[in-house]
Amino acid sequence: MGLSPLEIHNKEFPKKVIGGYNPDAVDEFLDQVIREFELLIKENAHLKEQAEALRVKLEQYKNLEETINKTLVVAQETAEDMRSNAKKQGDLIIQEA
Repeated sequence: MGLSPLEIHNKEFPKKVIGGYNPDAVDEFLDQVIREFELLIKENAHLKEQAEALRVKLEQYKNLEETINKTLVVAQETAEDMRSNAKKQGDLIIQEA
């Protein structure tokens, strides 16, 4: 990140002799900016953690999906083999009868 709350806090502005901004008002505003900036940094870190946790969960679900799909294919092949074997047995029984 290009700017930290500490850099905002330590920022000094040149002072004009006549006119210019009220230093107290500038300091008060900078303090408010610092507070908001710190909140955003914390929120950003929290969201990054959440995104990583969700990425891990998504990977787990993808692995689970792949396992289920493989299991389904094996179950379909087994069912087809059982049907084929049952047909063959039925044909043999008919031939023997």
